[in-house]
Amino acid sequence: MKQLIGIAIFIILVVSVYYDLTEGTLPDHSISEQNIEHADENQDAADQQEGTTLVYQEVIVESGHTVYTIVQALHQDQTIDAGFDQIADDFELLNPEVSAHEIQVGQTYRFPLYIDVQNTPES
Repeated sequence: MKQLIGIAIFIILVVSVYYDLTEGTLPDHSISEQNIEHADENQDAADQQEGTTLVYQEVIVESGHTVYTIVQALHQDQTIDAGFDQIADDFELLNPEVSAHEIQVGQTYRFPLYIDVQNTPES
């Protein structure tokens, strides 16, 4: 009987871990189009001081969002060549008044876009 209970607990544990890794247990509040404000792709003042150009898009943060998940959603099927630290640093360059780890729900922030400038058609 103890073995049967042990096997049942093991199966439940395996199913739970599988579900957590594939589907996740946190709610997925995907970025809705109404919360994305299409901003001009301009150079930010902080970027000018650093001598770099960052393309960005303004987004209103919803509950459950992180800087990384928003940047991933903005790029959808594209591969992002920047790591977590680079994304956080670029976010903080675009939003010098806030840390990447302290974004607030309902606030609008600038999120970096990593586009391939070489393959972008010229206007």
